[in-house]
Amino acid sequence: MFRVTSTVASAVVSILYAAGLMKNSTNTTTNDAVSINKASECEWYTPDMGILEELPCSAIDLRRATGAELYNALDKAERCARASGETCLLSHEVGFSVPAVFVYNASIAKMRAVLVPSAERPFLDVQPKARVLVGDPLEAIMQSGDVRTRDYIFSKSIKVKFLGATSGIGLRDEYTILEDSDAYCVQLLNNTLSDACKAEFMM
Repeated sequence: MFRVTSTVASAVVSILYAAGLMKNSTNTTTNDAVSINKASECEWYTPDMGILEELPCSAIDLRRATGAELYNALDKAERCARASGETCLLSHEVGFSVPAVFVYNASIAKMRAVLVPSAERPFLDVQPKARVLVGDPLEAIMQSGDVRTRDYIFSKSIKVKFLGATSGIGLRDEYTILEDSDAYCVQLLNNTLSDACKAEFMM
């Protein structure tokens, strides 16, 4: 299952099958059990959790954004993505204390981190919207894709300011446009964070 699905997700799904990230529905029960075990390594967010008010959220943790902790978070995101078939992981799901999303980059066939993403509201408001269904990845594995979902209305394209790491310089503001599944992932992250957390990181 794809973490955030809408009518535009089919192309992404085909890419993931080709790259080996998406779990094939013909896997055996044993393989499913292995996938569940590996995917359980991540603490998946589900819509019934709402806003995570108790989530540790301090800008001082930005010191971790370019070091070994980011590398470890990327590695964990990669493992959970391969086990679950997901292309969108949130920072708190992989134990990374800086708000971020980990999304699949087809050009390098790996997950990439988008740190402290903040969508520009004027651009966001005028974009076409999509009805997006969000479900529980572990439930998807255990029930062969038949899962409970919650509807969100997300913009199909967003302009995002985020922190990029530049060798010898540290972190600096960068801008990019994200579309479809990557855009939905950032908006899902935004829905999980408290106002205080977003204010702490100026999101």
